Amino acid sequence: MKTLWDNLFRKNTPEYHIQSLLKETILFKDLNERELLLVYKIMHPRNFRSGEEIFKQGDRGVGMYLIANGSVNIFLEENLEKQETKKSFITRLERGDFFGESALVIDGGFRSATVIAREDCNLLSFLYPDLKEIIEQFPKTGVKILMRLGEVLGTRLRETNKKIISFISEIDSLKNELNNRGS
Repeated sequence: MKTLWDNLFRKNTPEYHIQSLLKETILFKDLNERELLLVYKIMHPRNFRSGEEIFKQGDRGVGMYLIANGSVNIFLEENLEKQETKKSFITRLERGDFFGESALVIDGGFRSATVIAREDCNLLSFLYPDLKEIIEQFPKTGVKILMRLGEVLGTRLRETNKKIISFISEIDSLKNELNNRGS
């Protein structure tokens, strides 16, 4: 028999789990409980099956996705001759990770990679129009999200720059090695 008090202090509700997930995500880390509830209410749940394409490189972006359950693979596509496309695996993202966040700062921008569900997954989408609405109606909350978004984009750019420098150094090293062999 269930009593009136059984579930009063338990935090098992889907709403609580999603709000906890939001709080663990760097973009929403600085938000208080009221602000987290606001974001939770505008999130759009999406489900994808294993192998299903979430979006394709070059598609127009309208928002980002947060992984509630499951995992996704991210690929860069390169167009080869004869209309062939080469997919290069970049990374795998799992529960709590997010992707597509650049669409929150570039309205109608194009996706820079292809994302495919690695397994059945539940995603929460946070759209550009929703962020704009938060900024207009709740500027302090919007600023908190934008500051974290700037931090994420800046960190990702810095890491990409480090990898580019490493690749350039590797290429220069190989060129020198080839030149020394040819001499």
